[in-house]
Amino acid sequence: MLKEILDKHEEIKPTYIVGHSDIAPDRKFDPGPKFPWKFLYENGIGAWYEDSTRDKYLNEFESGKLPSLSEIQCALNHYGYKIETTSSEKDSFYVIRAFQYHFRPAKANGE
Repeated sequence: MLKEILDKHEEIKPTYIVGHSDIAPDRKFDPGPKFPWKFLYENGIGAWYEDSTRDKYLNEFESGKLPSLSEIQCALNHYGYKIETTSSEKDSFYVIRAFQYHFRPAKANGE
C-alpha cells in the first residue's frame, strides 16, 4: 500500500514515511518498537542507518565520548523531531523514546 501511495504522489519522498510517535512523541507511542522500520527501508521506504555509522558512534560512546543532553537534543531537532534544547531529561524522554522506537527498537527506554 505504501509503495502505491508513493508511486501516485511523487512529492512524498520515501523518507517522509514516519510513525505517529515521530510526530507527536508525548501523545503517541505507535507504531512502537516492533514496527519493521528496517524491513521497510530495505524495500525502499522510510529511513534507516548504515551499519558503519552505527559502529562509529558505538565505538565513540563505549570509549566514554558521550554527547551532552543539549547535543542530543540539537541533533534530534536537526533530524526533524520537535524538541527544545533544555536542561531537563524529562523534557526529552518521549522524543528520545520515539527515536529509539524507530532506530533502536531493542532498547527503547527513553534514555
